[in-house]
Amino acid sequence: FHFFFVEQNSNELLKQVESLRLDLNESANKIKQEQAVLKGKTDREVADLMITIEDQDRQLNDLQKQLRKQAKQVSDISLELQASQRQYQDVNEQLGQSQKRCLNLHHELEEMKNNLEKVGRHYSKNSN
Repeated sequence: FHFFFVEQNSNELLKQVESLRLDLNESANKIKQEQAVLKGKTDREVADLMITIEDQDRQLNDLQKQLRKQAKQVSDISLELQASQRQYQDVNEQLGQSQKRCLNLHHELEEMKNNLEKVGRHYSKNSN
């Protein structure tokens, strides 16, 4: 009887161990499946992020090229502005000189008119 009881206990324990082993294998398989799913998801997310980074890097490079191009345009425009300002100053100086010359010529003309009138009056007096 004792032997039968031990054998029965032993069989029950073996069944429990086998059940636990099956549960453990099932749990391990589930974990491996979940791990594979998560790894796949993570790999896709990493790939998507890499694509996003590459796109943003290209956009950044394009923006930097545009910025360099616009900086050159600003520099060129600044040089043109400086040249225009120098030309304006030159023209303004020439205008000032021309105005002075015009005023001097006007004074000379007035003086010549006065002299001509004097000469005309002088001849008028002498002819009478």
